[in-house]
Amino acid sequence: MELSGKLIFLDECGSTNDEVAALAREGAANGTSVVARVQTAGRGRRGHKWKSLDGNLYLSTLVLPNVPSAKLSGVSVAGVLGILRGISAWCTPGSVLVKWPNDIVSKGRKMGGILCELVDTPTGTGVVCGAGLDVKAPKLDEPASDEPTRLDAIGLEEVASTTLPQLEELAEAVSSGIVESVGAWADAVRDEDEATGPLASLAKEYCARLAYMGQRVVALSHEGLLLATGSLVGVDDWGRALVRDDDGNTQRFTPEQASLRPVGK
Repeated sequence: MELSGKLIFLDECGSTNDEVAALAREGAANGTSVVARVQTAGRGRRGHKWKSLDGNLYLSTLVLPNVPSAKLSGVSVAGVLGILRGISAWCTPGSVLVKWPNDIVSKGRKMGGILCELVDTPTGTGVVCGAGLDVKAPKLDEPASDEPTRLDAIGLEEVASTTLPQLEELAEAVSSGIVESVGAWADAVRDEDEATGPLASLAKEYCARLAYMGQRVVALSHEGLLLATGSLVGVDDWGRALVRDDDGNTQRFTPEQASLRPVGK
C-alpha cells in the first residue's frame, strides 16, 4: 500500500468504493481516496458489473457534504462535473461530455462514469464517489460493462490534447476535482431554500456539458423498450431529463426510468 496525502494506492482490491466506505465508517476525513491499479469486483449503476483492466483509473473519494438528505442526489452530478474539471488539462475543450445522468463520453462512446453510494460516518452521512475512467479502451471483444444498453468504449488517450500524466497524477487531479466540485455545490445548497431542487446551482454548467443537448433522442427503458422520441431540451433541478416530442409536449424521465440515446444509434 502506498500513501500520498489523502490518496491510498493499492495494487489490487475488490472495490475501491467498499474500501473507502470502510474507512468512512472509521472516521476518515473528507477527501480520503483509494486508487486501485486492478479492481476485481467493480460495479456500475443498477448493480451492473464493470471490468477493471490494468492501466485505467479506479478511484473512490469520500465526501462529507453536510446537506439535507433530500438534496444528496446532487452529489453524483457535482462529482461527475468535478471529474471533467479534473481531466480538463489534458483534453481539448468540449471533447469530453456527460451523458445523462452521469456517464462520461466522447465521440459517442463511453469513457467512464461515477457511482455514488451513501455511507454512515461518525459525523453523519457521507457519500463515496467511485470514479471509473478508461485511459485505454477495452478491446472490442472485452466489453467494459454487462449493461444491455451500453455504449462502445473509448479511452482518454484517444482524445487527449497532450501527453497524459502518470496514473498517480491523474488520480490526484480527479480526486481534487470531485472534492472541490462537491464542496462548492454543498455550500450553494446550504444557502438555498428547502424546496429548491438539488441541481439548481449546477444546471447551467451541467446542461452545457450534456451530450445530445438539442438533438433528437430516444428514451429507452433499461430493458431496451422505447418510451419516447423527441429532442433533449435540458435537465430540471431534480435531475430529470426533459424530452420534448414533435407536438411540443415535454416528458420528464428519472435515471431509474430511462436511458437516452441519439436517434439512429
